[in-house]
Amino acid sequence: MTLLQLQYIIKIVEAGSMNEAARDLYISQPTLSAQVRDLEEELGFSIFQRSHQGISLTSEGAHFLVYARQLVEQASMIEDRFLKKSGRNQLCTISTQHFMFALEALAEQLRTERTESYEVALRETTTRDIIEQVAQMRSDIGILYLSEYNRDIITRMLRTKHLTFYPLFRANLHVFLSSNNPLADRDRVSLDELRDYPFIKYEQGDDSSLFFAEEAIWPNKPSKVITISDRASMLNLIQTVNAYTISTGIDNEDLNPDKVATVRLDTDRTMIIGWIKPQRTQLSEGAVNYLKHLQHIIVRKGYKLIDPKTLVAELKEKSAAMVHNSATGRLTEAEVVDHLLAPRSGSPSQASSGTQMQPARVPQEPGDNATLGSVVGTAAGSSALGGVSAKIGADERARVSEDSAENLMDLASTEAGSVFFRPEDDEIDPVDEQSRKRRDQRHQNSQH
Repeated sequence: MTLLQLQYIIKIVEAGSMNEAARDLYISQPTLSAQVRDLEEELGFSIFQRSHQGISLTSEGAHFLVYARQLVEQASMIEDRFLKKSGRNQLCTISTQHFMFALEALAEQLRTERTESYEVALRETTTRDIIEQVAQMRSDIGILYLSEYNRDIITRMLRTKHLTFYPLFRANLHVFLSSNNPLADRDRVSLDELRDYPFIKYEQGDDSSLFFAEEAIWPNKPSKVITISDRASMLNLIQTVNAYTISTGIDNEDLNPDKVATVRLDTDRTMIIGWIKPQRTQLSEGAVNYLKHLQHIIVRKGYKLIDPKTLVAELKEKSAAMVHNSATGRLTEAEVVDHLLAPRSGSPSQASSGTQMQPARVPQEPGDNATLGSVVGTAAGSSALGGVSAKIGADERARVSEDSAENLMDLASTEAGSVFFRPEDDEIDPVDEQSRKRRDQRHQNSQH
């Protein structure tokens, strides 16, 4: 089977006859027929049914055509990318859930891009498509969230696809609703108080399971549900039909506070937003730059990036004390999770205003894992985490399995990992601060 034969089959279907296809291909009809017969003999079935009325696809031929078109399209993409050399700088391809900050980071990257021509793609799509597109390397990275509810299913999929989840930050849950909604001036709102309003959710294709939903929590048996596929529709429906949706609450500066308000949802559930990539691939320069801009956006919004350096230092100190209480001299996965992911009093998950923070270094090499799970576990007793190397001495005898040290997914999926998805004590939420300022501004505007 050759690519040329596949192109011949596609052309015959498009032309409707052997003669027309041969004419378009600038070859003789007998030559074309011979190529088709050779392919059919190789496959063991007839692609076309021949009659006095002409030719038509058999049932097997119709299925074969679907795959033939995919292969020819992929070959064309390879040719365009690597042979024709269009001259455009291939920056990156991002697949993401509908996070405004993901698009904002791309815009910031493009504003600083110095090349005269470039090509970049950002796909806001379903959760499953994000995972599939990154696994198939159609996208460099994917951006999605984990919660206490969806973590088992999502992390299982990521493991199956050999993908690694890199946590960025933790966010409390908020609702977007109309500024005219009587609940818009509240500090917090419960799902019960929202029960009379239409609930907006993002479409997930054939995946109706809540495990794939972009909304980290759902109202109980909502009477009014609106399914949409794009952010513009969501914002329009919030304003026109007094609907609401549940998200991080992080918006961009272009959102009109006189039309859309953000209110903290009264729940202790949170979201861990992060990015995924194949385990043994190196990020392109464009993808690395995008992640740096994404980190800057998150910090600028007032959030604190999950800091692997701090966690490694804490684990090193803790492991020496814990090992004396262990008969085997090994830290169990639950012990590691309990220490790393437990809430810390007086250590807010978000940065207070004015705090200067440096984004964590983006991992570039396949073994350069900035995942929370990569805390210990090498034979030499050292662990590279986000570019920070923490030497764990042999005398400390602190070890966890390589599997459990692979990434956050192994830690977060344990029972002790539940605390990772809990709000920290006395936290300062930047979205709440922004919402308060916008409420004050709306009140001032209404008085004039």
